[in-house]
Amino acid sequence: MLLNGKTALVIHGTNNMGQAIALHLQAAGASVFVSSSDRTYCEHDLSFPHLYMDFTNSNIVKKRAKEIENLKIDILVVQTETFLVNSKTNRKKEVLDNFQAFNNMIIKKMTERAWGRIILINNETDIELLLKNKPAFHKTSWGEFDFLQKLAPQVVSEGILINAIASHLLATDDLKEKVTIEQSEKILRKTVMGRFALPEDIARCVTFLASPQNSFLCGEELTLDGGYGSQ
Repeated sequence: MLLNGKTALVIHGTNNMGQAIALHLQAAGASVFVSSSDRTYCEHDLSFPHLYMDFTNSNIVKKRAKEIENLKIDILVVQTETFLVNSKTNRKKEVLDNFQAFNNMIIKKMTERAWGRIILINNETDIELLLKNKPAFHKTSWGEFDFLQKLAPQVVSEGILINAIASHLLATDDLKEKVTIEQSEKILRKTVMGRFALPEDIARCVTFLASPQNSFLCGEELTLDGGYGSQ
């Protein structure tokens, strides 16, 4: 299998997207851990090994960083929208600083093994732009995480590839909270595939980017929009 012997960590991996990604990485042979900022969830959900990580608390981040050093993480997947939504907005800078420190530790360990993959995912769609038939409908995945985009070319020589994914609206239970039926119909008329994205669509792309089959993509943002941007 593509990812035999590799270990993956999916940050905020307890939602539909995170679980789909974890399952696909596991099916490809990886050992998978998921993190959550919900301590109760970590204690009771047994689908994957869970790590309680609260990026608003630097002490918890430092403690988890020491534990994770021993896991030898090869693949780090971060849902950027969920990451920031689950963090207190008035402490966004602190959260990002804590994540950057954590990420630096991960990269240091990847460098020692001369192999690593970091993948950012964002499905934070600008509905107003989408309804105006704008092809660049998504907010860039890098955003506040642009330090990783800048870092990407610097770590290629260490065998580490950093990329991002921006997706179409997800066909999940909370979709109806984001768009009305009329808005959905209008958006789908402009979407070549005729449907919204599924968590599995993104998960398959993550698995490719995480695998040795990805040997040439670096610092890129892949847009999974079902052909919306081609109209």
